Amino acid sequence: MRRVRTALTQPAKVDMVLAMFPNFPRSTIEIDLSHTGSVEETCERILSGALVPPPTPPPTAAATAAQSPRAGAPDLAAFAPSPYLAAKPVEAEPPKKWEATPEARQMNLRQRKEFMVQQARKWGCLLSKACFDLASC
Repeated sequence: MRRVRTALTQPAKVDMVLAMFPNFPRSTIEIDLSHTGSVEETCERILSGALVPPPTPPPTAAATAAQSPRAGAPDLAAFAPSPYLAAKPVEAEPPKKWEATPEARQMNLRQRKEFMVQQARKWGCLLSKACFDLASC
């Protein structure tokens, strides 16, 4: 049974429905609550598919033109180089051993980290479609 109300809905009811269904616009919920008068009925209509959010408008040509072709790509200039990376490449994997002093352990861990980062970059370059020249990797 559907109750029809023409009075304005209470903001608390609208907020309750919005908390459960944040993808619905406030105006759509207000309209349905003004018809049903019940949070439960509005929620049931949303769950059953009887009440759907309005379709989002397609992007305008100006908004599409304003986006760069690499809109989803991260800005690599924002990333600072790691202070742990050495200027010279590490060719062989450092030994995995426990050093006697804390300073030696720290140095060994830094060398192992540098090696892993360089290996990851090398494999990332090899796996990417942009790297065709193996000498540049």
